[in-house]
Amino acid sequence: MIEGRASLTAATVALVVALESYVSHDSAIAGDEHLSETGRSTIHTSSRLQRDILLCMSRQRMFLPLWTLLQAVLCHAIPANWFRRFWQWAMGKTMQGPKLRKLYMEQQVRTFLQKQHAKAQVLILAAGYDTMAYRLAHEYPDVNFVEVDHPSTGATKIEMFQRYFAHKRRAIGDELHFPGNLYFCHIKLGGDAPTTLKGALTEGYMIHHLPSPSRTASQMVQSSSNQVFHANTPTMVVMEGLSFYLSEEENRSIFEQIDSVVGCPGTVMAFDYFHLDEYKRPQTKDTKKTLTALGSTFLKYKVKLFGEPFVWGTDPKELPGFFRGTNWRLMKNAETVQEAGLLSSTTFDCGPQSTSLQLGIEYEA
Repeated sequence: MIEGRASLTAATVALVVALESYVSHDSAIAGDEHLSETGRSTIHTSSRLQRDILLCMSRQRMFLPLWTLLQAVLCHAIPANWFRRFWQWAMGKTMQGPKLRKLYMEQQVRTFLQKQHAKAQVLILAAGYDTMAYRLAHEYPDVNFVEVDHPSTGATKIEMFQRYFAHKRRAIGDELHFPGNLYFCHIKLGGDAPTTLKGALTEGYMIHHLPSPSRTASQMVQSSSNQVFHANTPTMVVMEGLSFYLSEEENRSIFEQIDSVVGCPGTVMAFDYFHLDEYKRPQTKDTKKTLTALGSTFLKYKVKLFGEPFVWGTDPKELPGFFRGTNWRLMKNAETVQEAGLLSSTTFDCGPQSTSLQLGIEYEA
């Protein structure tokens, strides 16, 4: 991504999720008839918070045309639903990708915490503007959640939360409580990053969390990473929407660094990836369909224009070979979106390659 600028792709994904906030809970448009009641409830809750957070984004923090689009589309149900239908027509089933991907990731985290709640932590790589950690940190106050993201994107997200809290207090006098167990670590992942992921988590790198309502919005609280993140502790690692922007070597490096920091029995990693064709376009089962092919091409050039091009992908059949020689193995019992009860139909094809495939990875000693 372009230095000094918050991720435009992260904002676009957040917009797609936020659009769901204007869809009635029992609506069946745009493929929602395939979502189970659990899936719909999760999306409805998370999308409303996502919308409110996005509307608090400062125009100085975002590419002006995209900021203008966010404000115009999310301000009311009418433009939101029109834009949602347009995006569905233009992109086809790929619009379901962010929704199902986030449902899967949240289900994996919840399943992990139910098993390891007594002693566990959650690490989220390239969190973007997602609200999962904020919501789950309230539910699990004795579990530390650490979000790792690019400094520009991370700073933008913190400012959005601060503006969101200030707005709520002015509007309804509600003293919102920001969870004291949610931390933000701002480093560049991959490339020529001055600080490695391993170094940031173990060598006393300063990480931040938002203040309680009793402090002013400008007062950030800082802690040393090795006081918050504990090595050799069962960890749920989420790497959503990141692998395809890094090279194969950079992806391998991240898995190796996580192994060296929290590589212990019980550690699980959920991630997604694309199966890219020879033109660096996300492949789908419907590659012969013109609309789907155009949608994949649009995705390719959109992220390239944003300065965040697709770099790496792999055939699902080759994934086991990617981890050969490491301490990671594919979980045989990893739940899919269907198995987690998030989809009510086994025939629903969201174009799994274009929406990314999610697989659980478990550390094996």
